[in-house]
Amino acid sequence: MSSSVYNLLNDQTDSDDWNQRISKLSLRVHDLKKEISDNIVQSYVDYMPLMTSMKDEKLGQKLDQVKIDANHLAKSFDTIEQKKLDESCREFRRSSVKHEKVLQLVKALNTLYKIYLYLETTETGLNKQHFMVASNSLEEVSNLLTSITDQAFLETKIFAAIRTELVIKKQVLYHDIIKYWDGVIVWNTTESGSDEFKLKLMTDDDEPVDLQDLIFSLYSAGLLVIKIQLFAEQCLERFIKNVITDPCNYDVMITETPEGAFLHLKKLQCKSEQMAITAQSSNTWESKIAVMEIALEKVMKMLNFLNVHLLYVKDAKQGRHLMGEFGKTIREEVVKTLIDCCLEESVPDTKEELERYEQVSNVIKSFESSLVDIGFLNVEDGNLMTFVMNIHSHFASRRTTLILKKARDILDKEMLTTVQNEEENCNEIDRDICKFLEHLTHSEDDVIAAARGSETNPNQTNIAELAKFKISQNIKELVVLIRETLDESKDCSLECAERICEATTYIIETFVSKAPLLEREFGAIPLAAAIFHNNCWYITHHLLQFSSQYTRYFDEEGFKLRVSYADQVVLLRELGLKWFLSQMKAQRESLFEIIQPLRAVVQDPDEDKYPTAEKCIKQILLQILQLRKVWIGVLPDECLLQCIAVLVDAAIGEFVRSICIVEDVVSSASDQLQMACGLLQEKIPFLFKIPGRDKNDLSWRRSLKEWNRLEELKLMLGSSLKDIVDRWSDGKGPLAEAFSVIEVKNLIKALYQNTEYRANAITKIRKL
Repeated sequence: MSSSVYNLLNDQTDSDDWNQRISKLSLRVHDLKKEISDNIVQSYVDYMPLMTSMKDEKLGQKLDQVKIDANHLAKSFDTIEQKKLDESCREFRRSSVKHEKVLQLVKALNTLYKIYLYLETTETGLNKQHFMVASNSLEEVSNLLTSITDQAFLETKIFAAIRTELVIKKQVLYHDIIKYWDGVIVWNTTESGSDEFKLKLMTDDDEPVDLQDLIFSLYSAGLLVIKIQLFAEQCLERFIKNVITDPCNYDVMITETPEGAFLHLKKLQCKSEQMAITAQSSNTWESKIAVMEIALEKVMKMLNFLNVHLLYVKDAKQGRHLMGEFGKTIREEVVKTLIDCCLEESVPDTKEELERYEQVSNVIKSFESSLVDIGFLNVEDGNLMTFVMNIHSHFASRRTTLILKKARDILDKEMLTTVQNEEENCNEIDRDICKFLEHLTHSEDDVIAAARGSETNPNQTNIAELAKFKISQNIKELVVLIRETLDESKDCSLECAERICEATTYIIETFVSKAPLLEREFGAIPLAAAIFHNNCWYITHHLLQFSSQYTRYFDEEGFKLRVSYADQVVLLRELGLKWFLSQMKAQRESLFEIIQPLRAVVQDPDEDKYPTAEKCIKQILLQILQLRKVWIGVLPDECLLQCIAVLVDAAIGEFVRSICIVEDVVSSASDQLQMACGLLQEKIPFLFKIPGRDKNDLSWRRSLKEWNRLEELKLMLGSSLKDIVDRWSDGKGPLAEAFSVIEVKNLIKALYQNTEYRANAITKIRKL
């Protein structure tokens, strides 16, 4: 304690002095109280007059003096006490600071002593390969250094030296445990190139390292996860993937010796008898299941080996098996590889195989349970069984894939290899094609629009007797494939039926996607255009039948499944007509080019050019005849006649227009043109003669709008002005039905000289 406090409490002299002063004051107070008491008695007991008893002012003065002395004494005591207490507090604080410094020094010395002991323990643990002891000691040293908060001590050289020593010890520990881990797990590759895995659990030292200590040390150093992940990735790449992807060519062998346990993966140079049989019948579903079972067995064999000899060890702090971290690293890749290489191959190809899939389900369930038992998979990781539970969906996908592959193989066949369609409903297809072609001729195209479809002729041969048309052989096979696919969907569950029926839509999409390639390859060939046109209409006809037939069947069976090809039918029809129409336009343009030299003959009549004019007409007829030979028997007869009529009408129309625009035609040229008209009239009927049809049938005339113009043009070229005026008959004659007023006047001006007779004739060409 401070001297001030001591003197304040224990100084006898000061204490006596204060006691005397207080005692005197107390006596004075006592006397004063007595006097006051006497006065009160006199006033209230003896009834002495108050003014008389209180006249003595000395009593009041005495009371005031006592109060002043008491206050003075109290103030003196407070002042002296405050001074002494302040001095005592300052002394106490100085002592407390010195004491705190001493405590900190003692604590620092204690910490340094503990650090020294832990470092000695670490050194001993490293020398004796007690890695867990060394790791714990270094961790305690690190915690002690972290607990020091004195900034002055943190800046000392001894603190820096200790931290440096700690880093060095940690590096030595990491080096030793990594070196020993590398001695525990050794990878060897033989000269043949196969990987050999060697797991060494014990060393030749007198004091072998405990595996649990090694794992704990790796965990404390933060290296365990990295090492397990690297080890897992190596096992995946060198062992597990090879066994899963090619189980029949790799053999897994396990050997145990005093030096350690070994796992060998060797690539077989010659297959065993069982594997040879499996390889020979690898295309069967049973062989695929056998291969899958071999793969699962070998994978489980490897994982059990790893679990028994290494990955069974638990993490000392979190209590988890190393197999959990091992599986966490590669389980997704392993499961994905198993699904892609094994489970996908086990998906049935037929309904009979699907009914026997229960055995595969049991194998997968047992395998997944084994993986969960050793900790490779978690209970919630059920991707393998999820795949098995969705086998109907996978079966439908497999069937869809196989069906589309077969469809592509069919479509890759030669399109120009044709067969005759001999189905009983061929006549219905004929009607559909002719009706649509008739509608097509009403487009804005001038020439094709000229050939309007003829109306039904009561005398016409029955359409059921028309010759059959040709389609590509592969298209007939494609329609059969669609029918077989739809038949297959009848015996499936609703989910499978939906997917398999959807595959038929994909078949049509595949056909549509190949159309541009076919058009690019065969676009200029008329035969190819006609066959493709027939193919499209043949497919659409059957699609409409299938839609009605199978929708009705599924409704009767209670399936809410509607088979509809409405969009595909429209697309296929447009696709077939597009190519065919482009071919028709190409033929029309070719005919127009042939007619071009004829204009030069009319405008410049020269005897040397007359053979050219005749050649043009013959070339037109020859081209249409050749096209008829190509298309006859390929297109339905009605469709063939309609197409020939369109081209013939286009050629006649261009021929007539070429003559109508000529300003002057000499008599010799007029004769040549008249002969050309006669040649056309003579040869064109032969283009419409179809074997097996009535030779006298003239129904084709109704399809040629330009035929009357050709006949009237021939008459005008060989008639007089009077005959022309008579055939006009004031706009009511046959000439007025074929030509307009302007065309007739232009022809009169071109054929006849400017005379009064010609002027009179021209004035009569008008419509009343």
